[in-house]
Amino acid sequence: MIERELNGENVDCSGLYPPSDTNLQGSSPVGASYAAQCSFYDGSAVAIDPKDRILTFINGATIDVGVRRPSSDARIQYELFITSNDAYVVTLLINIGAYNVTYYVDAIGAVWRPDGGGGVFQVGTCQ
Repeated sequence: MIERELNGENVDCSGLYPPSDTNLQGSSPVGASYAAQCSFYDGSAVAIDPKDRILTFINGATIDVGVRRPSSDARIQYELFITSNDAYVVTLLINIGAYNVTYYVDAIGAVWRPDGGGGVFQVGTCQ
């Protein structure tokens, strides 16, 4: 078994790769399965683990960048809230304009981001 430490807990890294590893730029497996994998139009991607953590993969490292949470809006299947308590990760998220941002995933897996003017625009897909 291959293990990594993630947020103070050992994670089994000998499980399955995400469905499309090519979009994850050198990722490694982080558990027995993923609840979902999201690809963004800018070429980035995240995986959602069974604990609803949003994980991304940078230079071979697995980084926790947020949480999947339920939505009270019937049009939204779930929300992806991008945030972190780690100063390094916060800096990365601020630099890409994604810190404390909520993305919305609809019933067909389209990922939407608020445009700042009360609307939303599609930025990717989840499966």
